[in-house]
Amino acid sequence: MSPFILVNNGSLNKIQFPALADNSAKLRLQEGSKISFQFNKRPIGLAAFVGDYDGDIPSLHALNKAGPNTFDVKGPQVFYNLEIHALFSDGQYTSHTILADFVGSTFSGGLAPSLQESCDAPIKLQVTGIEASNQKDMNGATIVTDNNLGTIWPANKAIDIMSSARNHGLVDNYVNKNSWIQLDLGTEKALCNIGIAFDNGDKSVSFFTVQTSRDGIQFRNLGNAQSTPVNVGGSLYSFPDLPETVRYIRITNLGDIMGAPPGIAEVIAVGK
Repeated sequence: MSPFILVNNGSLNKIQFPALADNSAKLRLQEGSKISFQFNKRPIGLAAFVGDYDGDIPSLHALNKAGPNTFDVKGPQVFYNLEIHALFSDGQYTSHTILADFVGSTFSGGLAPSLQESCDAPIKLQVTGIEASNQKDMNGATIVTDNNLGTIWPANKAIDIMSSARNHGLVDNYVNKNSWIQLDLGTEKALCNIGIAFDNGDKSVSFFTVQTSRDGIQFRNLGNAQSTPVNVGGSLYSFPDLPETVRYIRITNLGDIMGAPPGIAEVIAVGK
């Protein structure tokens, strides 16, 4: 795999941009199989994604962790980047990529065909309300849907990435213990992807958890992810349990590899 991002001693370096999709994939992966990764030193946090960097908006599909260094191969098909993010006890963070050919039947996760088909032609979902843990911030939470990358909602209670990784993995799963921002779709909709643009998104790596709910009271963790600093415009994120019928989408457990409190410029929900 080729190194892409290296963060060491508070300095971020982009070594090599992920390869664009073509027919020169160096790895062939079968849908439903497993893939493992080995390192010269033991990581304290590990996450794997299928990345697509060919479109106008980069997208990352998180893979389910099946073991300490093993992940299930489920998600998008044909040529995509397999991306592995690793955090080490000395504070070093790395991401490596390899262009892979993903083959096999489309994964439905046992979902009803009507729900799965809703992601064949998804649209940007209307947001009827926005709440946040720090409603007293001077800008207001609604700025994450104003189509302006220059207006930032700040997370005033960020997680400590290193402490969290040592105790829980790359991002901890404590509900509502840290800053959060929440979209209300008004009614239950089929959610396919979440788009997030972080402040200084091309210069750092932001960590977060996505939670979903139908009633706004009981939330479940949809998945954890980290941004990839390819551009300032943000990325689309997908998780193995999507599509899912939800009304509320919450982004929480926010942290940043550079140590500064992360901020969010824009959030969109994509579905039907």
